[in-house]
Amino acid sequence: MSWQEMESDQTNVSAEGYEGVPHNNSYTAPSFGQKLSTSSTASSPSWGHRVTLAIVSLVLWVIVFLVVILIITSTPAQIIASGPNSLPTVIDNSKAFYTIAFLLSFGLLIFSMLVLIINIRFNRKPQ
Repeated sequence: MSWQEMESDQTNVSAEGYEGVPHNNSYTAPSFGQKLSTSSTASSPSWGHRVTLAIVSLVLWVIVFLVVILIITSTPAQIIASGPNSLPTVIDNSKAFYTIAFLLSFGLLIFSMLVLIINIRFNRKPQ
């Protein structure tokens, strides 16, 4: 018996158990190219989702607003600086104060607009 005959005999023996298995189950059909049907109610947010988004947005906005107010009020307009052997001197910090206040107010405005846009987009009716 040659090597090729042995190899062909071995492949037939090992493949015998797998040749006659039927694959007629509907759940084993390939799903490639099939369209899934989706209902419009499943993709639209529910009333609970809308209320949750509104509450979370409001809480985050209040937190950001309070942090901005805290930073603005804790920034002094004047700084008193003194060294170990010198008299205290007053340094005007109003330019930095107004810059910080402007930037934080602008950031709060941007954050407010984003919250508003997200809530409007989330709550509109699907077309």
